[in-house]
Amino acid sequence: MVGMRHLEAVATPDRRIRVYLTDVWRRPLPLDDVAGTVTVDLPATHPVLALAAHGDALEAIIPDGVTDELRAHVRVTRADEVLEPTTSSRSRA
Repeated sequence: MVGMRHLEAVATPDRRIRVYLTDVWRRPLPLDDVAGTVTVDLPATHPVLALAAHGDALEAIIPDGVTDELRAHVRVTRADEVLEPTTSSRSRA
């Protein structure tokens, strides 16, 4: 939760990370004025990937070299407001 908004990041086996933005009741919010990045923690590097609106989520392609455990930091802005959760970590499904 970031204030009254909920961010959920999901990494998938096809090397995508999707970030869903919803309100406090988990209803999807429009992505018209939303942008963001995800920083992926890899052993040798920490690439910053741009998130782009794709359907009902923001999405980026995870680089090669990620194993079953993915640690990432998501930063999303909406109309000049930074929506930044404190931590983010997911296993790939």
